[in-house]
Amino acid sequence: MKPVELIATASSKNNYAPNVLIVDDDPMALLLAQKVLSTEGTQVFTAKNGAEAIEVFAQQSIDIILMDVEMPIMNGFDSCKAIRLLEDGETVPVLMITGLDDSASIEKAFDAGATDFAAKPINWSILSHRVRYMMRAGRAFKDSRNTHAQLVDAQRLAKLGNWVWNIEDEQMVCSAEVFSIFGKKSGAWSNGLSGFYQAVHDDDLVAVTASLKKARLDKRAFAIEFRLKETRGKKVYVYMTGEPELNATGELIQITGIIQDITRRRQDEEKIRRLAYFDSLTGLINRATYKERLFLAIENARRLKQQVATLFIDLDDFKRINDTLGHTVGDQVLTTIASRLKENVRATDCLASSSVLEYKKVSSSVKNEVARLGGDEFTVALTGIKNSADAATVAQRILSNLSRPIVLEKQELRVTPSIGISIFPEDGEDVDTLISNADTAMYHAKGSGRNNFRFYHQSMNKNTLERLNLETQLRNALEKNEFTLNYQPLFQLDPYKMVGVEALIRWNNPELGMVSPGDFIPLAEEIGLIVEIGEWVLSTACQQHKKWLDAGFPPLRVAVNLSSLQFQHPKLVAEIQNALEQSKMDPAYLDLELTENLIMQDHGQTIEALHTLKEMGLRLSIDDFGTGYSSLSYLKRLPISILKIDRSFVTDIPSDKDDAAITKAIIAMAHSLNLTVIAEGIETEEQLAFLTSQGCEEAQGFLLGKPQTGDSIMQLLEKSHSKNCLSQP
Repeated sequence: MKPVELIATASSKNNYAPNVLIVDDDPMALLLAQKVLSTEGTQVFTAKNGAEAIEVFAQQSIDIILMDVEMPIMNGFDSCKAIRLLEDGETVPVLMITGLDDSASIEKAFDAGATDFAAKPINWSILSHRVRYMMRAGRAFKDSRNTHAQLVDAQRLAKLGNWVWNIEDEQMVCSAEVFSIFGKKSGAWSNGLSGFYQAVHDDDLVAVTASLKKARLDKRAFAIEFRLKETRGKKVYVYMTGEPELNATGELIQITGIIQDITRRRQDEEKIRRLAYFDSLTGLINRATYKERLFLAIENARRLKQQVATLFIDLDDFKRINDTLGHTVGDQVLTTIASRLKENVRATDCLASSSVLEYKKVSSSVKNEVARLGGDEFTVALTGIKNSADAATVAQRILSNLSRPIVLEKQELRVTPSIGISIFPEDGEDVDTLISNADTAMYHAKGSGRNNFRFYHQSMNKNTLERLNLETQLRNALEKNEFTLNYQPLFQLDPYKMVGVEALIRWNNPELGMVSPGDFIPLAEEIGLIVEIGEWVLSTACQQHKKWLDAGFPPLRVAVNLSSLQFQHPKLVAEIQNALEQSKMDPAYLDLELTENLIMQDHGQTIEALHTLKEMGLRLSIDDFGTGYSSLSYLKRLPISILKIDRSFVTDIPSDKDDAAITKAIIAMAHSLNLTVIAEGIETEEQLAFLTSQGCEEAQGFLLGKPQTGDSIMQLLEKSHSKNCLSQP
């Protein structure tokens, strides 16, 4: 078969219906993937391991592969590498699916040749969109590649040599052009195939050897692309085809073929990929790719009932820079702005940096994106935001960073941006509408003085201003003594008596009135005020304990909540010691409440810190237990004294059998670890009776006592004659 005929045969496969190969050793995963992808016109093939996947790929015309990583016999990484070196294997899109989501695993997947990477659990609702997109891009790239190959062959470009493998004496005879391509002198490998194999890149040797052996055994033509070992730092890619020749009796006598240097073609293909998906100046994704990614983000947000923000960014007076300093300086300014945008869209906001066929380290999850639409216009897509204030925070960060001076050729330039923001779904439910509305909002920002941002809806702009006002008021609240503490009584159930209180912060602002802790506590954590506020809560609660003692009451236990930032603060122990010393409070009466998720962070340091607090004589409790991910084996290692059952399990007991069963299990587990159990949110006599019957030691809730001031607690103690009936810890 002639080379042209080989290429035409490969191209004809595009006429077939899409074929999907799913590789996973988990039968349930195979079944789910088949159910999602088995639509009309799509045929699904399956394999249980990497080795079987190679066999199926060699036998079938596969359009896309969904490959698990951890499998017996051969894992997904090795299988992907081998497939990439087979005929048609380089261009087929490969989506790695695995439970591994660390950066090393992601990098290894793309080094193996993966097109994309998805971490389990799989988002099945948008999987089909991703598969269709990858197949469409893969087919377009394959068609372009085949067309280019036809032109190369038709024009008989330079660096094309022929070879013959004589089966009888195992000798490989090559033309001078082949040796030239390999950077060898003519006749460099007179010792048969072994000399040829020595010139092949180590990573490609297995696939090349397998192709030649398969051609010999099956007496079938083959084609493969591979790399040569680098000489003087030069990378060389070659395209090798072979066709068997048989004698009259059907015996194989030799295999003949051609070898072509395709290094330039591979470089051209790389340029084509970059031009198709990326902005050539800044390296950011272009308009077309951005719209594809934004579509996926919208679909994901629609399913999860989340929001997506589109930020449309335009540089103020950029035309003046081009006109006065020239386009070269203008281009340098644009690349600097692009770099700063990358820095600002940070943390898990991984930038897209690859096309569907470019094997680089790229996160495949739905993520934030930065794009250059053209000229001095940029867009940012923010996914998973909770509200418009999140978008405003990023926009403000971009304003500050982009407005910093740019020094080029000893000249200082200042460029400011105007930003328009639209939010899905409030401002539009499709890609074009969101971009258009953000563009409109950007022009309003320019009309309002430039170097600022505006939301598309005035109402959302109002909400953002309210949030900024809340932040301003919060920053001054401590200095203005606007915080107070309420105390919710804690009762022992058998025998029934008051044994302590939980300190709860309240904020009464002259302008805003009573502000819910659910509104200002997350904000305080976000802007870094929670440590200072937490220190005030701790000190105030200890001082209140002293007031009760000075009034002649026996000591009550006082519970104080610690935030994650407080717990991680290096001065936490010193602050606790200072609060205890100033109030002369016995550490045995101070309970520190930590969330379940907090204690699961950084296990080694967490356990060490908890032991330090325990050695000070404090009691440690896990708040909202049952809502996090702690394990029994981990709990056994913690120096905790109390488990607090989250109110979500208490609300519907005893009528809700599931919640009742969970509550029973938590109480039993806590008792097996010699822990005291406190139930939160008691509002009915039925709840109280159920918990008492199950051996729950302590409880709090509106039924027993609402949060109240320190003076009210003192009156409660006087009324109930509790001076003589408060228990010791």
